[in-house]
Amino acid sequence: MRKCKCCGQCCTAFYTQLDSEALLKKALEDEALGLTMLESDAVFIVRHCRRLTPEEARARSPAVVGSPGWPNGHYWACEYLNHDRLCQLQLDSGTKPRICREYPWYGGGPQAKRWLLPGCGYSEIPE
Repeated sequence: MRKCKCCGQCCTAFYTQLDSEALLKKALEDEALGLTMLESDAVFIVRHCRRLTPEEARARSPAVVGSPGWPNGHYWACEYLNHDRLCQLQLDSGTKPRICREYPWYGGGPQAKRWLLPGCGYSEIPE
């Protein structure tokens, strides 16, 4: 069964294709459309995630940096990950932002397995 193991790896350090400037621009555009952090990945990341250097990302989650198939670049850490590696936002409000609740599907069916962290509960996706 494919299930989240609540290991926190995907929140401890994650990658975005957009850099900080492009994310901010996208967040401002989405907010102008009335999208909230629960609906817009860019708004959530800009408002509630901290930018990491590749070295910080590697220290937090070695699988993210340098793993085959993972690009180098724009790394972030979620401020809602608590000391138990659980989502404090979900614990407090019962919901998660779209970027989190759709991982790893993102609305389009299972993505390539290369984007899943080793040991992720969703890594059992059939080819």
